[in-house]
Amino acid sequence: DGQYLPPGQMAILTAENSYDYDNDIVLYEWTVDGNVVSNSQILEIIPSPGATRIDLMVKDSRGEYSTSSVNITVGSSAPKLSELSISVSSIVESKPTEVVTTVRLEDLDGTTEIVRGEIIYGGVSDSMFFRDDGTSGDEVAGDGIWTSRFAWVVSGGSWVRVEVWAIDGDLASPDLVATLPIIESGNEGLESWIVDWGIPILLASIAILSILGMVNRRNRILEITKDIEFIEGWSSFDPTEIEEGSETEFNSQVPKE
Repeated sequence: DGQYLPPGQMAILTAENSYDYDNDIVLYEWTVDGNVVSNSQILEIIPSPGATRIDLMVKDSRGEYSTSSVNITVGSSAPKLSELSISVSSIVESKPTEVVTTVRLEDLDGTTEIVRGEIIYGGVSDSMFFRDDGTSGDEVAGDGIWTSRFAWVVSGGSWVRVEVWAIDGDLASPDLVATLPIIESGNEGLESWIVDWGIPILLASIAILSILGMVNRRNRILEITKDIEFIEGWSSFDPTEIEEGSETEFNSQVPKE
């Protein structure tokens, strides 16, 4: 009795040590807090947080029975959010824009059922409601990915701030926060051009300049190599060869008397 289990941990109980002198046990019945949950010889269960009583009743063919019970305490866990994702990178002022926001929930005891949020812009806030039931934009029910999907209409300010949190009774997760720029109506075309064309053109230009720089560097190395070979050729030159050759040529031109 009084055993503590961390949140989300499975409890395994067995009735294998139960016996009957006639060897005619016909029923194993497990109850958790008064509710029948199994008639197997082994019970595997993840209890809810708090104090829990588990009872076992064993009965034979004559209706004789015996009971045993155990009390355990299961810990609670605070919810934790991660992987906040927003389907847009900016929002156009006063233009209705459907936005899908997702977040991953981790809760070891599995008791969190509320994920909320809000978008804040120009001193105004709108509520966000997240679901994990496979409806209203949520793709898969119960996969831990909570989804909010609705049309944003923002005005005022330069940024919209997104805050998301989870609530589990008296426990709450730390907020996840993201910010998006608000674009004035009519300027969204410029940003679209920058994203679609400007950045790719810039990257392509950088790549071309890098290639040209490598080619120029290679040509300069080749020129320097040739100059070094030329200088080394002069260093092996013997000036006496020129002097001897010149003297012979001079003597051959002196007239004979």
